[in-house]
Amino acid sequence: MYLSTVRVHHIVATAYFGDRDTKVYVVDHKDSNKRNNRVENLHWLTRLENILTNPATLKKIIFYCGSVENFLSNPVLIRRFANQNPDYSWMRSVSREEAKCTLENMNEWAKKPNEEPKGGKMGEWIFKSLGFNPQMEIMRRSMQIGQSKKKNQSMPIHDNLASEEMTRNYVVANSPSSAVQKDWRTPTDFTLCPSEVSDTALIDYYNNISRGKVMTSNVFGGTKVFDYAINEKNTYIWVLCRRTEKHPIKRWALSGIFVDNGKFVHENLGSFFSARGGYKQFILAQGKEWNGGNSVDDYC
Repeated sequence: MYLSTVRVHHIVATAYFGDRDTKVYVVDHKDSNKRNNRVENLHWLTRLENILTNPATLKKIIFYCGSVENFLSNPVLIRRFANQNPDYSWMRSVSREEAKCTLENMNEWAKKPNEEPKGGKMGEWIFKSLGFNPQMEIMRRSMQIGQSKKKNQSMPIHDNLASEEMTRNYVVANSPSSAVQKDWRTPTDFTLCPSEVSDTALIDYYNNISRGKVMTSNVFGGTKVFDYAINEKNTYIWVLCRRTEKHPIKRWALSGIFVDNGKFVHENLGSFFSARGGYKQFILAQGKEWNGGNSVDDYC
């Protein structure tokens, strides 16, 4: 991105951090998104620091050169990937929340030792919070190893992720005190949620649910249960609801429920324009095959 003949990230970095000799220093985008020129995403580094401190870049160095030591002893090895033409189409301007997700996801990707660098071919998943959405996390992992090439391929049935992966960024619900929210910004009343988390907590919750009952309520309206299911291990509930307000933009909402650290976690799994679009994701989330065709939500 340029302003006249000057790169925007150079302008921002110079304004906030002072000028540097560009023969020695470069402006590093911490999340590797070159269109995210927010000041918190930029810093001046030497060229060597830029290579060794950016997790994504470091991973590529190790992959293509074999090790950091090999690169340092023979830096021209890096030409094996530096001369490629990576796809930067995934990069775009982002909100602060998207920028935070991008950096977290990029760092998590860089930690995975068995995944080959893709030359910048990331996609929209990089801008979204993935660490606490079991269905999206499982789908992402399967896509990255080439197991999700067929359209409407069934998604793996939910299996509990490690507890430490699921204890960040929860929002306290309005009620009951046993409920928290994930990827669900508006504090909400969960009217069917048990007030205590017992040994049979999720089964108790599931038994409270039935079609037509009010599931949620908040300042924007509420939802009623349309369909629901629980996995074989009784560790995860899916609930497809219909919004009750008069003119919602998306009338159908899918949520998931699981227990973590003594709380019922309610996570937003998406909202949909059409009943078919919502029901399709409800079926796929359970690991079942969908044969109902496409909906408007597949193109939005």
